[in-house]
Amino acid sequence: MQREINENTNSLLREYFPKYKELEQWSDEFIQFVVDKINNQPRKCLDWQTPYEVFFGNVALGLTKFKSKNFFV
Repeated sequence: MQREINENTNSLLREYFPKYKELEQWSDEFIQFVVDKINNQPRKCLDWQTPYEVFFGNVALGLTKFKSKNFFV
């Protein structure tokens, strides 16, 4: 399953960045645009959530755990 996810992500990246091309030819803004677009695309393996939603949902859960243990005053 992990290999399939990796291959799928690689194919999404290849839509914008062909093999054997240097990333330096694209601006930082364009690369960030592609990253944001890919991370905001729902995935079946994530129960149709986006990687962005899953990551920041887990970060929020982690912060809640810290707050409950008085790590933040």
